[in-house]
Amino acid sequence: LRASDRAKAALCSLLSHHSTDRQQLEPLPAMAAVAGKGGGDGDLRAGDEMEAVDLALSPEQVKQLQEDFRSMNGDDDDDGDGDGKDTVAAERKQQEQNQQQEQSFEIEGLDHSLPGALERAAIAAEKWRATDMPDLGALYATTASAADECIRIFTLHPLRSNKFLNLVQDIAAVLPKLEDLSFKIALLAPKHDVSPDCKANGYRSLNSLLRHWLQNTLHALLKCVKESNRLFFNADSVYSRLSSHLAMAAPFCRMMEIALDAAAQSGESGLICAGEQTKLFAALDAVDTSCFYGEAIGFQFKHNLQHLMQIILVAMAAYSEGYEQYRNRFAQSVRSFFSVTKYILDSDQRAARLSHLFKMKNVRFIRAFWNLLDTTMMRYLPRFLGPELSENTVLRIRLEPLQLANGLLLLPGVVGRTGELQHRDGQDAVSLAKVTAWLSSAHRALTHCARLHSLAQTSAEIKHGLEKEDFSPTERELLRSSLFQIYQNQKVLLSSIKSNGSASPEKKKTDAETLADDRQDEDFSANETKDDALAYSFGEVKARLLSFHSHVGQLKKTLSLSFGRPPSPALIVHFHGGGFIANSSRSHEVYLRHWARDFDAPILSVDYSLSPGAAFPRALHECFFAYAWAVANARMLGCTGERVIVVGDSAGGNLALAVALRCLLEGFRPPDAVVCFYPALLVDSAVS
Repeated sequence: LRASDRAKAALCSLLSHHSTDRQQLEPLPAMAAVAGKGGGDGDLRAGDEMEAVDLALSPEQVKQLQEDFRSMNGDDDDDGDGDGKDTVAAERKQQEQNQQQEQSFEIEGLDHSLPGALERAAIAAEKWRATDMPDLGALYATTASAADECIRIFTLHPLRSNKFLNLVQDIAAVLPKLEDLSFKIALLAPKHDVSPDCKANGYRSLNSLLRHWLQNTLHALLKCVKESNRLFFNADSVYSRLSSHLAMAAPFCRMMEIALDAAAQSGESGLICAGEQTKLFAALDAVDTSCFYGEAIGFQFKHNLQHLMQIILVAMAAYSEGYEQYRNRFAQSVRSFFSVTKYILDSDQRAARLSHLFKMKNVRFIRAFWNLLDTTMMRYLPRFLGPELSENTVLRIRLEPLQLANGLLLLPGVVGRTGELQHRDGQDAVSLAKVTAWLSSAHRALTHCARLHSLAQTSAEIKHGLEKEDFSPTERELLRSSLFQIYQNQKVLLSSIKSNGSASPEKKKTDAETLADDRQDEDFSANETKDDALAYSFGEVKARLLSFHSHVGQLKKTLSLSFGRPPSPALIVHFHGGGFIANSSRSHEVYLRHWARDFDAPILSVDYSLSPGAAFPRALHECFFAYAWAVANARMLGCTGERVIVVGDSAGGNLALAVALRCLLEGFRPPDAVVCFYPALLVDSAVS
């Protein structure tokens, strides 16, 4: 057929969607009518020469081709048949939707030679269209088809005394139960999405894990189908891989059953289980998770991240042996070095070891392991891997009352309510100058009490004096709240000193500083493990200033620079992660150095006190005061303070958001933006 390219494209489109049963070729006039009125010189017209084509077209196909051709040429109907054009457009739109639906269950790496695979996948996808994951249903069906084909092959040609046949039969038997539970989870998932635009929740995460499990299982089964009869078929490797994936099927089923139980108790839209959680916790603890740390460790990640996960977990398993047997760091390192090979080669031992570690939940061990990033060798690694900085200075910020230019007074260990009350009762409800002067005097009197008796007496006098002062009801509410917190902090401090015998406030301060500085795991003495979160003699908090360029006014050791670039308009305040128990600003330098160069802004990374030696809310108080000090002294950090953002990862993300909320509560300037990476926001012990 000699015609325009558009006509050929229309013909190809038609033939790809319709059957091509060979029939008598339609007469030339009928074919010529396809062109309609035609258009340019290349268009097909009545009377154009036609070559013999060994292809049959029914009248319906000719009509469809005519409509396709007209729509592709954009011809207008002189008869004004707008309804016909709308019908054509609607039909084409429907065809596109059908194509998208047909493609929705295409499986990556699917071998179309599997008997009945496409038909089973289409049927499964149709069932799963009740969810928004039809491709997952098709994946289940395709994996089942591959398992059936393997069973057929291994029945005819047994391999390894029917070991493969029995293994594949077990996989085929567990797939229906997995699919049924997964389908129920998929029906629940949309009800718990963050928003229509953010489809994310734990139910989707479960099905995402199962998707990776199915893809890996399907890949291994297809390998059996294609290569089992070859001379160099690596049977041991494939058998080990399939065995490890089969071992994960039972835990997956149990976890989905627990998730469905939790969903039944939490209601239609709640993510937090509202019912009795003891049984759910017990059920979760009873799930055997060792299979996830064996041969298939990190199966849900891409290859590069999977290898990184394997390295980290092998190192953890090896380090745990030295940690349990020795207290000396050198002996721990030597023992761990010789254990690495064992856990690399023996996946079963590694799985058992890691499962035991995670069930024990040994906080000291986890802290010791992650603090390996702060060892001497790791501390200097960022210097070789990252860019060179003009400023990398450790600052010591005193935790003491901070009076700001607007008259607001910030006290260590005291959560002020100025912002909250001004928001509730109006900006004029609180006279900052008057309240600050009175509160500063009361704080000085209470914190200078050295005995519990004198503290109680002074507190009573201050309360009596407050009633005589001319304060508004809002101001009195603010002052009472602050005085109560000051009194409680000082009471806890004096009680702690009394219980420690000869300990003094100065000695207690030194212990707290030593604990904050000690980023290595040690045996915690009785004094260190006491809950002295509010026992503030405060001391100071360390923070690391990193800057790629030197800026005018920037601190360098104890001096202020009089040369360099103009102050940066932006400042980044960073809170490191580590589960509130480990790591430091130095261990996060590996990326902070790049940020300092790429953003060309000073970075203040706060080394807040770590648990369990410094319990909540000590870290939050320190982070807030470090942020407030940074904003108040922006010029000393090399910036104008025009834009300030807080950044944190994991536990640091929690602290970054908490600092922003604390600013609103205190009436202090909030950050211009909060950037959180995988923040730990739900820290309650709850099934969600």
